[in-house]
Amino acid sequence: MIADVVLANRLGTFFASWKTARASSSAAIFPDRLTLFLEQFRSLASQKPIPGSVTSSSSPNDVDTSTARMILPLESFFAQWKDFREANRVPAVSDRLANFFEQFRSLARRQAHLTSKPPEKAAKQLTVNALETLLANLREPLKQARSAGAFVNVWSMAGLKRDEVRNAAVLASLFDPYTHPAIGPEFLWAFLQRAGRSSMDLLPDEADVRAGYVVRIEDCPLGGGENRVDLSIEGRKFLLFVEVKIDAREGREQLPRYDLVLRAKAALLNKRPALIYLSPRSPENRPPDIVHATWNDVVFAARQAGTMDRFGERPLFSVLLLQFAAHVAAFT
Repeated sequence: MIADVVLANRLGTFFASWKTARASSSAAIFPDRLTLFLEQFRSLASQKPIPGSVTSSSSPNDVDTSTARMILPLESFFAQWKDFREANRVPAVSDRLANFFEQFRSLARRQAHLTSKPPEKAAKQLTVNALETLLANLREPLKQARSAGAFVNVWSMAGLKRDEVRNAAVLASLFDPYTHPAIGPEFLWAFLQRAGRSSMDLLPDEADVRAGYVVRIEDCPLGGGENRVDLSIEGRKFLLFVEVKIDAREGREQLPRYDLVLRAKAALLNKRPALIYLSPRSPENRPPDIVHATWNDVVFAARQAGTMDRFGERPLFSVLLLQFAAHVAAFT
């Protein structure tokens, strides 16, 4: 029938426009389009059949009844679909943004509260009277400390200055367990740990140090007057050379020669060799098995050994060790 053809054309036009609306993200107005479509559909259904569109076996009432059967399920479906869309509608972008910024504002306030520091108290201003009181209170303790020799550095008084031989002799005496059987080995082991922090496998271990050792200065390992080593420390299982420099550089091929002498002497004694180059500067063309230490390593180890609690009341040796650390701290 022509009426049904028109109805089909209208349905086709509607769904084509709905598909276009969906593609252009304008589906939000779809319920309004449905309402308009249903109104047009009712208007079409109420129209009289076009003449000639009914066969001899049909009547206008048959057309109206057939159209009504089609529109009622459609109306019911679209009404239910509209209710479903309203119940499950996604909030508009503006509403979602407003909700986001509200939550963000609340979070920012909470974070600011957690990280905020309490206001610092205003610093007290130092007045002339307060400064005079402070100095007056310090005068008597400083006088007592000066009388007790607290400001005296025996190594500066001894005139060691930057003399390599004399400073090496003092270093050797502080390492020596016969000078102090507890602090001497503690100082040597702290120095080895500090100097060998990246190459400890080249140096004696703690057990070897604790087992005892002998310290010699200006030692000629193979006899004669050649290849004289500043410090030679010989333990039960190791032979350690320490070459000391403050301002001078190493001599030509000095370290390779000392390394050969060390290995020859250690082989005769059947002991493990180790060589430390103590200097503010790293040596040129250093052999791979030589450990470079600085005077800062000596300072670190001396302060560590000189302030350990295990020795109880600080003995004179600890005072001398700490004063030596203060003296050599300038060797940079």
